Amino acid sequence: MSINTENPYDDTNHVNHFELSAVSEEEADDLLARFFLNQPQGFFKKPIDIAVAIKSAYYHHLSIHKSMKTTQPKSVVSKFAANLFNYCPDLHPYINQIPEMFLQLRKSHQNLLTCGAICLNKDLTKVLVIAHTITPNQFAFPKGKIDEGETPLLAAIRETEEEANFDVSPYILENYSFRYKRKSRADGVFFFATNVPEVELKPSLPAEICKIGWVDINTRKSDDGYSWQPDGPTSLILEDQLPAFIEMQKLKNNSEYIIQL
Repeated sequence: MSINTENPYDDTNHVNHFELSAVSEEEADDLLARFFLNQPQGFFKKPIDIAVAIKSAYYHHLSIHKSMKTTQPKSVVSKFAANLFNYCPDLHPYINQIPEMFLQLRKSHQNLLTCGAICLNKDLTKVLVIAHTITPNQFAFPKGKIDEGETPLLAAIRETEEEANFDVSPYILENYSFRYKRKSRADGVFFFATNVPEVELKPSLPAEICKIGWVDINTRKSDDGYSWQPDGPTSLILEDQLPAFIEMQKLKNNSEYIIQL
């Protein structure tokens, strides 16, 4: 392998970020073979597919080759891609196209509905949350973009399994959901799921998600002492839609109990 020393994304002002984007030759061999060199014909004519592969390679790189998890600017993944592509002469022409690839990826997603699940334990005191590798000290509910041909419910189930490594389909409530506005983005929809077992869950690889856990709805803390806080949208849901749903469920359960008596 030869390496091109000219990297338009080099920036050593933030040492931690530079370390995260750095790639050794041995690491590059593995990542290139795993994510780029064995792709089907026509792959490199699709900028969005390349951008998705770069993100997957980066998350794999952080999970396998780097022990450091820190909040990062989005530019780090572009620096990582440039460093990685430098090791493969056939990929040198794509280095200057990296920003445009990610721009196209963002545009392709910005009008798609975001779907997710809010998973509650049996006594409605804890909720399942995830933290992304690039924002390890913020938690959110598992969610993601709907795929073509999917219903919002199926998208919520799929995204929860992809991000939380858990099949929520037996517990999700099709008739209990809410829609919410996302700043400068398409709307989102969350479905509630109840009686979800409090099992220990670990992220799959490539690990876009670095942490999966249960947090107390009132204290917003997890039993293992992990230091994280809800992101902005999650905090609003914890203060508004979630308490309203829990109150409704308690009233429903009490009514059923009275009827049974």
